[in-house]
Amino acid sequence: MAHELKDIDERILEALATGRNVPSNLAEQLDVSRQWITQRLQQMESADYVTNDGRGVYELQPENIPTEQRDRLDLGTTDDADALEHKLDQARDDLEALREEKQRLERELHQTDAQDSVDVDRLRTLLDQIETAAERGDPQALQDALEDAREVLQNGE
Repeated sequence: MAHELKDIDERILEALATGRNVPSNLAEQLDVSRQWITQRLQQMESADYVTNDGRGVYELQPENIPTEQRDRLDLGTTDDADALEHKLDQARDDLEALREEKQRLERELHQTDAQDSVDVDRLRTLLDQIETAAERGDPQALQDALEDAREVLQNGE
């Protein structure tokens, strides 16, 4: 028997149509509590509408949603050219923002070059890591390198 979708379920499924996500991000995006999102995701997981990879990352399974419910939702398709173009544009924008952050950090590096307390070689290495992570599209490595760079600038370590 089909799982009766609540309004929030439909909103969650439509959000997951754009890609895998975690309850905390969905809660922020949909402006509801993480607990409510988690409860609804567990219900939809039991109906096989979504899957959990075991690390709390949920993915839409549109083929398991009954046609009459799926047709009411704006799920799009993952191979939709417009959706892929949008993701590519977003990735380009993200890369540009990361390059700007790298340039800002490089300017800070030049301003602090005269200070003996800053490990300039370490900071240059981190800037290279930032650029590499940005080019690879690895947000976690990028975030880690940015945090390390900020720490070097703040603490000189």
